[in-house]
Amino acid sequence: MSPETRYVSAAGKRLPPSRLPVCRACLRIGRSHLAPEQCQDREAQFSSTRGGSVSGEENLELALRYYAECADDDGDPEKKRAVGAADRLIADDFAMYYNNADEQDADRGRDAHKQFLFRHTAAFPGERWTIEAAVADNDTVACRWHLTCTHAETGNAIDLRAADFWTVRNGRLAVLHRFLDFRDLDEQRTASR
Repeated sequence: MSPETRYVSAAGKRLPPSRLPVCRACLRIGRSHLAPEQCQDREAQFSSTRGGSVSGEENLELALRYYAECADDDGDPEKKRAVGAADRLIADDFAMYYNNADEQDADRGRDAHKQFLFRHTAAFPGERWTIEAAVADNDTVACRWHLTCTHAETGNAIDLRAADFWTVRNGRLAVLHRFLDFRDLDEQRTASR
């Protein structure tokens, strides 16, 4: 793990490797690879721990799983894995906001978010998401991320950093507030090669 990468709970405790997400994410953050059968066991454990009160560590794991299984293109450019993961991780009434968007500007619903994932991958193939820092408490997760991909239309390389703030409700990702510099993204998309 690079020195700037941290996975901590709201109490400031570092998460042990057993609390980090499945193998693709473990590889991405420099942890030793987990055998697939261990990941399946952890999925069962992850699902069975849901109850009334969810810890910051569980919420953090939930958000990290989203990046590994829904957002990242790694071996799943058609987002087939992402659809199943979205059903497990995202609330039915999910809402996504960008920057200063208000209620009427939010994208709403899990199915709408699945469509967003398909559109995003079509527009920006080869998505590689790296979580550079993340903190969580009992209902919120904050992540600073780094995305590399290609803009499909121009072939330009995209290298973007931004931040997500998640609200977790009943063990599922319920709200995402994404803060990114769209001017930087547009400059990278339209830059002459």
